[in-house]
Amino acid sequence: MEKLDFNALLAKLKSLKGKTVISFHSIADLDAVASAVALQKLIRNSEIRSVDCVNSQAKRTLKKLQIELKPFSEKELNNLNIWHNIIFVDVSNRELLSNLASHLHTFRGNILAIDHHTHNHEFKNAHVYIDSGKGAASEIIFEISKALKKKPDSKTSFLLAGGIVSDTAYFQSANSASLETVSRLLKIAKKELSELYSLIESHPDVSERIASIKSVQRATYERIGEVLLASSESSAFELNCASSLVKCGADFAIVLNRKEGKISCVKSRSPAFSKLNIGELLKEVASSVSGSGGGHEFVGGANFPKQNGEKAVALSLELAKKSLNNELM
Repeated sequence: MEKLDFNALLAKLKSLKGKTVISFHSIADLDAVASAVALQKLIRNSEIRSVDCVNSQAKRTLKKLQIELKPFSEKELNNLNIWHNIIFVDVSNRELLSNLASHLHTFRGNILAIDHHTHNHEFKNAHVYIDSGKGAASEIIFEISKALKKKPDSKTSFLLAGGIVSDTAYFQSANSASLETVSRLLKIAKKELSELYSLIESHPDVSERIASIKSVQRATYERIGEVLLASSESSAFELNCASSLVKCGADFAIVLNRKEGKISCVKSRSPAFSKLNIGELLKEVASSVSGSGGGHEFVGGANFPKQNGEKAVALSLELAKKSLNNELM
């Protein structure tokens, strides 16, 4: 793996020859999809393929904007060398690529990964650019477009703004640069923030709402002074379930999907956890349970062997308490 700085990334993108396919992580979110759509317009002779499906928010947003994405076909997976380059956005971890991961060893071309997450299992034989200071991959792609002097069109700008708002949990994990970028993108799109919210907001499916309610019902919590740490389980939508626990009052929430060997974790904006980075916490947890993990300051997830679920939750809570005790000292 070769880590790139921004100038080296630009040089790599400019030097690409032949056909390029752009993709993203499994069950892609809006940020990943927006990044791919915008990058495809910057790279000559390129196309987009999803590794499986996109999440419900991304699916609804793409439908509203009349953007269609194709998944890798079985024939393409078995012959990746029809492309000369593969670029992954919003992912720098092979384990997040579903069944595509098992085919990558056959690919003889260039692999680039552009991301804003930190991971403990990174790509081998790839050129990787990571800017963990960005709240969303969409911010990186917009920065690339500016450097290449290729302003995105109205629809693409609107989509990129949506990716940033979504991935920063409606600006909860955004910094001032994120706010400025969204403002610039909305000006290009000639849209207002209220219109952007209308684009990406929608009432969750019944199954998603039921999962959140059940996770709240079965949650256990621990009180440390005025701070609440909550944990629960769900067989689906674990990230939304963790977010629901925070909305109910938890300062730190973790939800285990035992069936799939995954945890999702969210922290509130409580000053008690001001120095705790959820992405870094789950990276450490994952490395201890033979898995992979990462995320942002406020949100993260990890994957691991199913039998290690309880250990992953216990270690996450232990590290959260350690962080809390350090901040209270």
